[in-house]
Amino acid sequence: MSIGDGRETMIEDRKERATKSGFLQKPDFWVALTLLLGAVLRLLWLGHKSLWLDEAFSLWMANRPLGELWGQLVALDQHPPAYYLLLHLWTGWTGQSEVGLRLLSVLAGVITIPVLYATTARLLTPPTAGITALLLALSPFHIAYAQEARMYAWLGLAGAVSLWALAELWREGWPDLRRGWWTLLVLAEAGALWLHNSALLLPVALTLAALALGVRPKKWIASQSMVGLLWLPWLPGFLAQA
Repeated sequence: MSIGDGRETMIEDRKERATKSGFLQKPDFWVALTLLLGAVLRLLWLGHKSLWLDEAFSLWMANRPLGELWGQLVALDQHPPAYYLLLHLWTGWTGQSEVGLRLLSVLAGVITIPVLYATTARLLTPPTAGITALLLALSPFHIAYAQEARMYAWLGLAGAVSLWALAELWREGWPDLRRGWWTLLVLAEAGALWLHNSALLLPVALTLAALALGVRPKKWIASQSMVGLLWLPWLPGFLAQA
């Protein structure tokens, strides 16, 4: 082997190492790794404990005929129907074991991690977003709620998606209402309101944030009016529960 061949081999080796190092430094790689870690932690010992009282109630509600669910919910519970409807459909596919029931919450918990990353990256910086996503992936509280057959993981996801849409709208300079981010914001807010009655505080918080970020009041009022219209069918049930 000549000296020239040796130099070419060394150059190729350096290029290969640089390529591998560059791949490991890419944000997408670390986000994917964080997502995998978060998924593993939320799946660990998922069926280890039996259902507790509130989870058993979730299963009982999910087993009600759809025609009876609304009335039973207003009479016996203090939550909107969206989660129980989701669980009704979900158990038809996964079954009614502890693992099958809780996987619905695991799904929401895992999806929340990249959503929070995207939100923080838009509002702050990618390194800060990476740390934020890692903290959420490791959060004992988030892991606990993501392993519970209740609506809280989905409520967290709806709130995170609302913030993501708000961040994107701000970065785009509050574009026309026909843009998809407005639609996502409205649907996420309305979804949160149909998941938990305490989500009535979410539009208040988002409004304060939007005003601080310079939204045009007319656009914001229009978007929140659409949220209110989507939530309106639940208003009688909410008032009865209250």
